Amino acid sequence: MASNRTKFAVGLFLVVGTLLAVSAIIWIGMSGQLKSGTKYVVYFDESVQGLDQDSPVKYRGVTIGRVVHISVAPDGRLVEVIVQLQESLKGQAPLVAQLKSVGITGIMFIELDLVGKGPVPKDLKLSFKPPHPVIPSKPSDIAMIFRGLETAFNRIQQLDVEGVVKGLQSIMESANRLINDTDVKPVLQRAAAALDNVNK
Repeated sequence: MASNRTKFAVGLFLVVGTLLAVSAIIWIGMSGQLKSGTKYVVYFDESVQGLDQDSPVKYRGVTIGRVVHISVAPDGRLVEVIVQLQESLKGQAPLVAQLKSVGITGIMFIELDLVGKGPVPKDLKLSFKPPHPVIPSKPSDIAMIFRGLETAFNRIQQLDVEGVVKGLQSIMESANRLINDTDVKPVLQRAAAALDNVNK
């Protein structure tokens, strides 16, 4: 009889323990979804590789939210990133979002800052209705470096290097002709006479 009671107690303990463990896992997993906050959407016109769901959203280095969803925008050109912030941004100064990298790891996060700092973002003309209030974005530092390099290479390609070289060749040929056509002997004689006069 005692062994039956022991088996029943062990079985009951296992069932209750399993139910508690499953409940705890579900609660921990859903706690992120149940957190209060306001959703905003940010549209990026560049690659967001390294940015994942649950990546942090920071305001001047302080984590104030997280990335909820990443997808291609309905226009097929922009990347739509939905973020959930712990506090509403209504009534605050206008903010701008920028992709930032964590060191050299390639892991990205979204940094929010005041619009007045750095280049002012262009107003996106969206051909669709955004699902949440929009936070404008500006290009990341890496994107701006690559755009600058691309502009410099385009300007170099537009230069007529062959025309410049031909122009220099014609100038050199003209200078050679001038030197060859000039009678150098009388000039040297006059210079030697002038030096003799100076010596006297």
